[in-house]
Amino acid sequence: MVNFGNYEFKDIEEAKKKLDIFLKANPDLEKECGKIIKNNKQPTANGHETIKLHYTILADLIFQFSKDNKLKITLDEIDLYREICKAYIQYDWNMC
Repeated sequence: MVNFGNYEFKDIEEAKKKLDIFLKANPDLEKECGKIIKNNKQPTANGHETIKLHYTILADLIFQFSKDNKLKITLDEIDLYREICKAYIQYDWNMC
């Protein structure tokens, strides 16, 4: 079991599915993330670094979008999605 505050998931993959649903409902997050990655001047060396960059940016954007009132979610949900991003980075690194 994986716990994030008041939320409990079977594993990180189940938690990531919840994040994926959230991202599909908020496509501007992915669009903005893509723009930032495209403008990133430092090339990534491998897939793991790309995933780390992607989910680090998403975690920051979730906070920024909520601060700018572009997302209508609770503080618990903000924390949940940001923590899933961070946990998925760690999960991906541990898989190699």
